[in-house]
Amino acid sequence: MSSHKQKGFTIVELVLVTAIVSIIVVLFYSVFVGSFNNFLAMQTDAVKFNDLSSQTQRIARIMRGATDVLEATPSSATVYAYFSPRDNIVSKVRYYVSGSQLKADITPMSSAPPVGTPITAQMKTYIIVEKIDTSTNPFDYLDSAGNSLGTVSNLRDVKG
Repeated sequence: MSSHKQKGFTIVELVLVTAIVSIIVVLFYSVFVGSFNNFLAMQTDAVKFNDLSSQTQRIARIMRGATDVLEATPSSATVYAYFSPRDNIVSKVRYYVSGSQLKADITPMSSAPPVGTPITAQMKTYIIVEKIDTSTNPFDYLDSAGNSLGTVSNLRDVKG
């Protein structure tokens, strides 16, 4: 009688290894997918923050360059300002909150104020910020001591 041993793996060993490898692959996959989803969420937040930062800087530039304040309430601001760098004549610029959006109505002028009049047929509305926190007033004007001015009628009160 000859005794010779067969070499190789049994079916039980193969099934056991396959099950262990499958569990490890599923764990790595779930960790990878969770991390990837977190990365995408952080990227989306970063893009939104960057857009918000750039829009608020643009609003600040326009407000600093305003030639006259027509209306300044805690919920809106209307000024004569150069909205675009290529503008030769100031436009009537009105920032306001509509629902959860910060919008701007830009109305070009026929000539410089006080002689010019707004050309209402050419007014354009832009969404500046898609979703804004409406629990606070976006246009709360403060004096040099940090006290709220409420409704402002004098440009010097705002610009200092």
